[in-house]
Amino acid sequence: MPIRNIQFANGEFYHVIKRGVEERKIFLDDDDRLRFINSLLVFNDENPAPWKMRAFWHQRDPASLMNNYKQGNSLVEIHAFALMDNHFHLLLKQ
Repeated sequence: MPIRNIQFANGEFYHVIKRGVEERKIFLDDDDRLRFINSLLVFNDENPAPWKMRAFWHQRDPASLMNNYKQGNSLVEIHAFALMDNHFHLLLKQ
């Protein structure tokens, strides 16, 4: 499959979708979904991920994830997301 050469623009919205290989499930349970949401917060930052904070990675309450993680400079604004069993959607603003 060819790679699309897209010029991204600041202030614009983008709909990002990614499916599992052969449409296999990528989220098997709520733990997988919470880990994904956790990763959205942690890796959407110019600062390094807090790898030494192992307890952070095992938090199960989405509200505590957002309250306990202090984000520095976001790479993109996450306006909405939807997690399906075999794919996900993100609505991002650069």
